[in-house]
Amino acid sequence: VQFERAMIEAMVEDRPHQATSALNDALSASLPPRELMARLADVSARVFQMAPHETPTLEHFRNAHILEDTIDRLEPLIEDEVGGGRDTVVLGNAWLDYHDLGRRIVATALRAAGYRVIDLGLSVSNDRFVEVAIAEGASVIGVSALLLHTARHLPELREALARRGHSDIKIIAGGAPFLVDPGLSERYGIDGVGRDPAGAVRLVDELCAQRRTLHGGLQ
Repeated sequence: VQFERAMIEAMVEDRPHQATSALNDALSASLPPRELMARLADVSARVFQMAPHETPTLEHFRNAHILEDTIDRLEPLIEDEVGGGRDTVVLGNAWLDYHDLGRRIVATALRAAGYRVIDLGLSVSNDRFVEVAIAEGASVIGVSALLLHTARHLPELREALARRGHSDIKIIAGGAPFLVDPGLSERYGIDGVGRDPAGAVRLVDELCAQRRTLHGGLQ
């Protein structure tokens, strides 16, 4: 409880040094890094859920930066466990889309929730999304598109996955076009839209659970 309280205060009050101290104290008390990562996921969800919808993007970024620094310190301390990891999510901006802040925040929230995140960065082609998702055994592809003319590449992404026999890989999207026009996701063949970091994590949780059910738990 003390770790969670200190981390929440650090993020809400913009105190990165407090987050560092909280982690140092927890590790000094011999708390397992994997347990701390799970508790950090809870902190992440609580902070992002506490933020009102009109919260400035800069504030989300500040919170994500503090969270990311803590995750970066924890990850090397966690030994790989056979079957212990969660699903893989491939993220990237749609082709010719260069607005990366929202994607980076969602990537951090997913990592805090325990997902293996492969961030392909800006202006990612559909072929690149498909190749990496298949090669890495991804359950979900997340595409950020701030503008309608970049979001229009998404129907072709669904088609490209189908041609390769991987229609089971879920596609989620984020960005203004999908918030302005709620019907766009259905027309573009998207499995869901993340409205904020916490919402994106919940959506990925749901889709990964559906995919495991589809595969009979044999993934």
